Amino acid sequence: MRKTDRAALYPQKCAVTGRNDGPFVDFGVMIPAGRDSRLYLRTTQVERAGAMVGMVPQAEYDALKGEVLEMRERLAEYGERIEKFETLVGALS
Repeated sequence: MRKTDRAALYPQKCAVTGRNDGPFVDFGVMIPAGRDSRLYLRTTQVERAGAMVGMVPQAEYDALKGEVLEMRERLAEYGERIEKFETLVGALS
């Protein structure tokens, strides 16, 4: 399975929408139907199917991942502040 911008093999289109503009997920399987057909789904269709089973679209995932990275940075800063504070308190004791 791979992501591709172009459906290179027959039928050269999405199995759900019939559209030939990508990007696509190429499932890497041939479906015997009179003429062997490669199974392609547009990425928008894959995201819609994923949403039905609780998966998050790529754009939302990327945004959430960015927020998590920012939170990690803040936590690291707070950890450094706590260490400095503990050092100061220890020096006063």
